[in-house]
Amino acid sequence: MVLESDLTHLRLWVEPSYALRHIQGRPDRISENSILKSVAMVRFPAFRSCQRAFNMPKFIDQNLCPLIPVLPHSTQRTDSDDALNQIKLWMVDCFNNHPACRSVQPVQMPRRVLKISSLQGVQKVKLHLTKGEKSPYLTLSHCWGTTSTPPLQTTKTNIGTYLHNIPLTLLPRLFLDAISLTSRLGHQYLWIDSLCIIQDSPLDWDRESSLMASVYANSTLTIAATFASSSTSSLFSTQASTSIPLEPFTLYARPATRHIHRYPDPESFPLLTRAWVYQERLLSPRVVHFTSDGELSWECNHGTRCQCGYFDRADTRYTFFADPRWGVDVKKEHAAALVKVVAAIDSKNNKRGLHARWRKITTEYSPLSLTRPDDRLPALSGLAKQMRGVMGGSAGRYLAGLWEGSFARDLLWMAVANPGDRIRGVAPSWSWASQRAGVRYTNGQRIQMGGVGVYNPAELGNWGDVGSELVGASCELVGAECVAVGGDETGRVESGWAKVRGYVVDLDPLGGSLYLENGRWVVQVNGVKSWDVFWDESPEGFEEGGGFWRERFCLLRLGCICATGEGPPYDEWSLLLRQVKEGVFERHGIVGRSRRYQGSGPEGMEEYCEHTHSTSAWFKSVKDPIIVTVI
Repeated sequence: MVLESDLTHLRLWVEPSYALRHIQGRPDRISENSILKSVAMVRFPAFRSCQRAFNMPKFIDQNLCPLIPVLPHSTQRTDSDDALNQIKLWMVDCFNNHPACRSVQPVQMPRRVLKISSLQGVQKVKLHLTKGEKSPYLTLSHCWGTTSTPPLQTTKTNIGTYLHNIPLTLLPRLFLDAISLTSRLGHQYLWIDSLCIIQDSPLDWDRESSLMASVYANSTLTIAATFASSSTSSLFSTQASTSIPLEPFTLYARPATRHIHRYPDPESFPLLTRAWVYQERLLSPRVVHFTSDGELSWECNHGTRCQCGYFDRADTRYTFFADPRWGVDVKKEHAAALVKVVAAIDSKNNKRGLHARWRKITTEYSPLSLTRPDDRLPALSGLAKQMRGVMGGSAGRYLAGLWEGSFARDLLWMAVANPGDRIRGVAPSWSWASQRAGVRYTNGQRIQMGGVGVYNPAELGNWGDVGSELVGASCELVGAECVAVGGDETGRVESGWAKVRGYVVDLDPLGGSLYLENGRWVVQVNGVKSWDVFWDESPEGFEEGGGFWRERFCLLRLGCICATGEGPPYDEWSLLLRQVKEGVFERHGIVGRSRRYQGSGPEGMEEYCEHTHSTSAWFKSVKDPIIVTVI
């Protein structure tokens, strides 16, 4: 084998057993049947178009070709002593050098933890009532699995036994591994949700789940069983040998590790698809991920690391994440956002930044999976409490996933799919939590792109500015109430309503102001059309003569968003409401309209330059605002 390099080219010559292969600055042209096969995906510093690198045996002189980066080797087994030492090194580095992650001080433990009796080996495990004790503890983040493979749970029947001893024979494989790791790391206490909360006690569940923010935020380390789909799986994994022998020379390559920065299928990292895990990651100061490829990955508020060295390279970029389930930037971004705004909390822009941060949280959280739909709000309650503490008085009350202080702007969510899929009985219709799947917030650019009313994930970059503010806002929240289940206003709600004062125009399906045209919904008011109609749920009976045509629909104007950052043109947004009884409405979607200059004289220019309701082609004939109740 002969390796040659200069500042512009890389050449690899292999002979004689295989046909001569000549690669000139383009290793990505190598076929799957070539000698390199699945070589790790990285970048050569001098070749911006290259996507290959080599995992060289240690006996090869690294100076032979300085343009070829030699990647570190992972520990192969995540239960090995080398893996344990790697975790300890990451922890020490984080404790000593990451102010954003906080130094570990003794903190009050959760109400119950698992107590491991021996640090030399797991001899006895029991539930421990902490009674306000202060001591470091670890937490486990895991998938509960399906109803056929539920984890071991503490109930009102067995808690008396578990306070004295939990037989090791009852513990599933994942829990045994987590207990073993906790002990090997030199810690005595571990918190696992299914064992430390009485699962058949609504009172205990409501109380303990409301404290989730502090449980994870105060833990020394969160052990993330990232690839395990249930508690019957092991926490640990082994990387298979991937060396490829060749004659007369040997070139070793390893397959690309399935990093969590990529776009793997959910089966690779099922933990990251779970809604509860989202706040566990963001609230925990430190998380170590156990993946299926025999490699560990580390997350803390300072950044992300892995054993193979991918995240330690200065040229690594994470800006292309389109799916929040895989974006390892999520944790660092959240911590950095809070630090930035807290430093200047009195600034108007920073208060807006916090509200925008919350909207970003809901867009990242909303696509994730839940076993119980009524956990939609409880699984985010810890982050809601954290954000309320940071936002202070600017937040106002927390209203089923929205904030009183930014209520009108927070209403501008839309379902990822059009129409959406509403969950009845989980949240008021005006809350994003009433949607079964993901939501996004408009920033005005959807209309600019000639939107067809269907969300395309490939266009995510055009939806990213959740911080765009409403201008010419013409609606005002005059009252709201959410009836909480169990007394936690950030948790489950039984019902809710909001009274909003604003400008309203009626839509008459029979009169031609709301109709289907070539398979697309159209709103037409005063002769002005819009095709940007985003339904929260599929309108029932929309065929002519069906029940839909006898319903009363109306538009409640919210305001405008500037698509260009400042100044005209503006996009006007309204809530699409359906009357359920006199004076009471349900939200059914949002409707946008581009206020572009159409060359129609002074009136057209006025609407283009202004953003008030009085210059709106749809609302200028509405003289006075009214108060509507939305449930």
